[in-house]
Amino acid sequence: MLALTLPGVSLVRPALLALICAMAFIFVQTSSAQETCQAQRRVSAAADTAYQAARDEQQKACGDRRLCTYDCGILETVCKKYAKSDEFACIDECNLLSGRYKRQCKKECRANKRVAKAGCRRALRQCKDDCDPQSRDLACQAAQGRTREAAIKASDAYLALYDCEHAAGNEDAR
Repeated sequence: MLALTLPGVSLVRPALLALICAMAFIFVQTSSAQETCQAQRRVSAAADTAYQAARDEQQKACGDRRLCTYDCGILETVCKKYAKSDEFACIDECNLLSGRYKRQCKKECRANKRVAKAGCRRALRQCKDDCDPQSRDLACQAAQGRTREAAIKASDAYLALYDCEHAAGNEDAR
């Protein structure tokens, strides 16, 4: 090996030493980045677990909205069915009458049907309002707030993990 030298100084040794230091720094940096990403993975997993727990708590506090709206649909079907059958029964009774009594009776049947349908609409509106999370109790609203916060924290932790993996050179980071 030909060494460039100045009087009493060899340039090969400092260059070799600098190369070794640079390689050691890269190894330490890569190792440190992997440790940081491993810690970030643990934080992300903990945040995801907290989010799942908050969602379960919200489910218990608020109930299942799908079941509630399904019950409202049943209420609507039954209510309309009975309003219509009551009208038909009323008209059948009116048909037994004659003249102006029959006309007056049918008019009253239609009025009763309108009242019944309005009652159905009112009951259905109340049912849907009861299913609406804003009208639920404070425990449900508090649980929804905690779920929202946990979701934000889990999302932030996931993004930090992605950034860490990407910075560490893991191209498969998702």
